[in-house]
Amino acid sequence: MIVYPQDYGPLLAGLALPLFLCCLAWALYRNYVTLRQLLGALLVMVGIAVVVGTLLGIIVFGLLYLFREHALYSNNWYCLGGCAVALSLYLGTAAWLRKSLAPQSFLGAGLILWAVLLVLMQQYVPGGAHAPLLGLVCGSLALMVLATCHTNEKLAPPATLLAALLVLPPLVVIFPLLVAMAYSITLLGMPVLAALLMLLASLAIPQFITAVEGRPFKIFGAVFAFGVLVFLAAFLTNFPSADCPKQNCLSYGMDHDRGKAWWLSTDAELDAYTENFFGPDPVRARIDEFFPGMEEACFKAPAPFDPSGPTRLEVLDDVIEGGRRKLKLFLDSPRDAQRLTLTIEHLQVFEARMLDHVFAGGKDSWTIYLRFFPHEGAEVFLEVEPNRPLLIHLREESYAVPQFPEVPKRPDWMMAEPNRTLDWKRKPRSEHTFSVQTHDLGVYPPASAD
Repeated sequence: MIVYPQDYGPLLAGLALPLFLCCLAWALYRNYVTLRQLLGALLVMVGIAVVVGTLLGIIVFGLLYLFREHALYSNNWYCLGGCAVALSLYLGTAAWLRKSLAPQSFLGAGLILWAVLLVLMQQYVPGGAHAPLLGLVCGSLALMVLATCHTNEKLAPPATLLAALLVLPPLVVIFPLLVAMAYSITLLGMPVLAALLMLLASLAIPQFITAVEGRPFKIFGAVFAFGVLVFLAAFLTNFPSADCPKQNCLSYGMDHDRGKAWWLSTDAELDAYTENFFGPDPVRARIDEFFPGMEEACFKAPAPFDPSGPTRLEVLDDVIEGGRRKLKLFLDSPRDAQRLTLTIEHLQVFEARMLDHVFAGGKDSWTIYLRFFPHEGAEVFLEVEPNRPLLIHLREESYAVPQFPEVPKRPDWMMAEPNRTLDWKRKPRSEHTFSVQTHDLGVYPPASAD
């Protein structure tokens, strides 16, 4: 491994760019490439990247429209097929144009794009600038070797081999980054992934064209057919099955103030499983009791009431000191909820303490959001305005749906919808239980009786 501080990035980029310009000037001086060929190859590379990127973008949009997150089951195969098609089109075009645009012109044009990428990443993403730096340096040295050993005769095998060895480091280092990109940003980034793969292939394009001399279209045609077949196989196996289960949304909500519970679903349509909860005539309704201000309606139907009860709120102390009402409360969730929200409205809160944290107060509406509520519960210390009613609204959220004997289980070819990647703001998500209730702690000190 070669390790260097990120602060060295500008210096190394400042050395790599002159090296590239010198090697490119040497190749032009040796008449290994010409300006006309460089410009032509650059236009071809950008044109193919735009055409292929647009095509892949349309395909990806169609897949996500049809399968939504379900397309991620075949994510790796989609990316492999798309990249194989993109690479075959790029190399096939370079082989087709080899008499008018020499293969080395694509190497030179690719280095121009590597240089632009290095400048941009050094400016905006310095932590990743090592990748274009390595590609530019190694590619420039390979171009210099090929230009130096070039004659009117066929390029000598030793020079071709040395140039191939020089571009081996960026291939070894950068290609795994592209694989990681396919995993992380998924097929959503396939157009960018294909463009970066073509840029990486440009470093060895003279060797690619030399290796397939005499039969380029058979080989690149086979790569194209391979990509199409992989894509089709991924598409045909992307439909619901035990290995590729269909996703659906089912959540549960309880309003303890009204003594009612509901099944909830934000799916666009019910399926064979979720229709068991919403009946033959499903109804969409707003769920303001759980998500105040949420305008979107979702499927909503009455559900059995979970006997575990509401969030526990116990008053441990309630006194007046210094003109303020000071309370010590204990909160606990019978469902071991992961999230808890405490809201006080129409009352001034001066200060609050909880889990060794001090929170500033507020007027009219004041809220604490607990994203990781302790399993053992927690104490809350409040300092509020006295002589006014104190209403505490509690909303908890847990990552499971209560199990009732009469509730059917999902078939093997279905699964709960995961944490969504496409519309992650959509609420509620599947397999969540929401519980709301209001605790009236009255006025303190209590009004004296006449």
